Amino acid sequence: MNYPKQPSFEKLGRRSMNRLYDAKPLLSAILLIALAACSNNRPLDDEQKMVRSVLTLLTSEGRKICLNDETEGEALSIFREMAIAPLPSRDRLRWSYPEPLWPSAVNLEKGKVDKGETRIAPVLTEPSDSRRMLPAMDQYLLNSAALRLSTWKKAGEPVAISSAWTPTGVAARWWPLNSFKECDPLFAVTKPARDRTIGFVTVRSAHWGTIYALKPVKGEWVVSAEWSRWLE
Repeated sequence: MNYPKQPSFEKLGRRSMNRLYDAKPLLSAILLIALAACSNNRPLDDEQKMVRSVLTLLTSEGRKICLNDETEGEALSIFREMAIAPLPSRDRLRWSYPEPLWPSAVNLEKGKVDKGETRIAPVLTEPSDSRRMLPAMDQYLLNSAALRLSTWKKAGEPVAISSAWTPTGVAARWWPLNSFKECDPLFAVTKPARDRTIGFVTVRSAHWGTIYALKPVKGEWVVSAEWSRWLE
């Protein structure tokens, strides 16, 4: 009896390898999807949680903001400078209950003629601070913590701001895209300065700036105070 000729082990191995190579693009795509899913499900670190908390406050009144997709600058550089300013300047700086920063058109006066010149220059008036101030002991504790952290020279990479964890209303883009897209006002958020009990983040937009203080609460970071606002 003639039995059908069986393929050799060499041919079987060659066929298996060919099928594997044919499936390689599909396997690569599956691997990329799996890695992306793992990345999105990875728990946020403390810096990311702090940035998210500040962005949530900024959009809490239904406003939409845009910013670059990385944090920029030091959180306490302005505080460090003001700590050695003359007493009359420092005496007006206070911590208050936090409110979302938004550049106010009220503080953009119409242009005026400069002395000896004919050009008209826009004038920025100082923001009026009518917010509720924190008690004296809280002022002392916040100032002490901010001063201590402002002297730390911790180098590190900026925080990448991802749409996977930012709140609704935030558009975080690569910085060249913000140069071409309509994005007014553009916000900038610094990398947080923190220890285990307190942290600070500075926010800037359209010449305005403020510092937010945050504290850890049940595994999250909550905005607890805001420093006096300034115009740059």
